[in-house]
Amino acid sequence: MENVNRFCEPTLIVEKNGNAVLLSEEDWNAIQETLFLNSISGMTESIINGLETPIEDCIPEEQVNC
Repeated sequence: MENVNRFCEPTLIVEKNGNAVLLSEEDWNAIQETLFLNSISGMTESIINGLETPIEDCIPEEQVNC
């Protein structure tokens, strides 16, 4: 369990009725967030475009309206 949380190492749990994988909560949340973002049409392209935008073309975080 320590390796799962401390080193982000998934652990395979083997049983005769089927296997399972133990992940840290942090890794599980990251997977869930990735799946959610990938489920939004156009989100992947939007993120890639944002990464390619020069920082000087971006507006400061304080000026972003939520």
